[in-house]
Amino acid sequence: MKVAEALGLMFMNAEPTFLAPFEKIKRTEAQITELSTAIRAFFKATPYEIVSHVDLETDEEVWRFQLTGKIPHHFSVRVGEILHNLRSALDQMLAEIVVRVSKRSESGVEFPFGVSLENFEAALGKQKKLPPAAVTRIRQLKPYKGSDARWTRACRSSILRSRSAS
Repeated sequence: MKVAEALGLMFMNAEPTFLAPFEKIKRTEAQITELSTAIRAFFKATPYEIVSHVDLETDEEVWRFQLTGKIPHHFSVRVGEILHNLRSALDQMLAEIVVRVSKRSESGVEFPFGVSLENFEAALGKQKKLPPAAVTRIRQLKPYKGSDARWTRACRSSILRSRSAS
């Protein structure tokens, strides 16, 4: 199913839709592959030790792996780039919907996320340019903490990044 169909939107324009978001996602897939390769190489080369201790509260022996080397800082930079690109693809998709369907400027359009339902609804309420069908579909996705574990991690990262940029 095409993205436009999934959002319940029809475009009169024969021009291909969502090229920029799909290119962003394609690039992100390559970044994920590169990061996975780097992580595998790191764990293959990095020694670790298995340690155990007794948890005095539960009276259970706990075993864990302990790395003897540091995780490279560039891993977190790469993860940040990946999350930014995914968020950016969502923003670009909504911007294109606003331009094509609502015939309005894409200025100020961004995909709403929230740390709670209330926070999400407030963010969605700021998106005045979105057509009703897009608002309905976004609500169905429930992109806020507590609704679905897949969205929770993305929401936290996006919100923390937005706050630190302010």
